[in-house]
Amino acid sequence: MSNSVAAQRGPSLKGLEIATAVALVVAGGVAITDSLRLGMGWGDQGPKSGYFPFWLGVILIAASLGNLVGALRMRNVAGSFATWGQLRLVASVLVPTAAYVAISPFGGIYITSAVLI
Repeated sequence: MSNSVAAQRGPSLKGLEIATAVALVVAGGVAITDSLRLGMGWGDQGPKSGYFPFWLGVILIAASLGNLVGALRMRNVAGSFATWGQLRLVASVLVPTAAYVAISPFGGIYITSAVLI
């Protein structure tokens, strides 16, 4: 395989589907764990603080497991999710914006905006 063909390839769709499903299962697990810490039952005045986040975590895990099963069953998926060149273009906007959001509480909106521009 030549370098130009290898440069056009990128992460596979199946791999990213699996990674996203696993990440969302973990996020649902975190929501459930914290909901249990807060109390997810029913109190004297109605649902406790963790009631709705608990059920949202359960729904998130169930949906993500469904997506994971679908991704694991994928066969003969042609192509990739995006080429590395396309992902570099996305990163050229995403990385400075993420840095802007992370730094603005410390540097103030005016200074960080000037640096971003």
